[in-house]
Amino acid sequence: MKICRLCKQHKSLSEFHNNSKKKDRRDDRCRVCRKHKARADYEADPFKALARLKKSECKKNGIDFNLDAEYLRALWTGICPITGNPITIGNKGMGSSKSAHLDRFNPDMGYVKGNVEYISGRMNRIKYDATVDELELILKWMKQRQEGATTIPKGSTSQAIGDGSAQPLH
Repeated sequence: MKICRLCKQHKSLSEFHNNSKKKDRRDDRCRVCRKHKARADYEADPFKALARLKKSECKKNGIDFNLDAEYLRALWTGICPITGNPITIGNKGMGSSKSAHLDRFNPDMGYVKGNVEYISGRMNRIKYDATVDELELILKWMKQRQEGATTIPKGSTSQAIGDGSAQPLH
């Protein structure tokens, strides 16, 4: 059992995150309080929270990082540079397609000044780790498919019937 520093409740050790720097190897805040604190910090200053989260992520994954809250705040325009559409920090009910993602121009360089920009979640998923050549191939393929698309003549397809058989559409 341990007492949470924030809510002052006695809780089992399983309700605390591991923390190798603490004597008992557990965080002094319970999971629930830690989550609420993280959300409050993010709402108070999303750029500071993002800088802290990305720094931790990069350290864990061996990725270069030199960003700070002031730099991330200065980058923010609220507009996706690819689509020209508004994007938001923290979703705010708009869904991840319209949420801002911190994207790297060159993934090999890491999250460093001059190599990042906010883009929409949708554009980030499309771009992911594709090269320009790969994206051009996809675009070429999509255009060919669109140009070659035809309408299906009526009656040329069948309709499934409840017993599993199929009958032509009339």
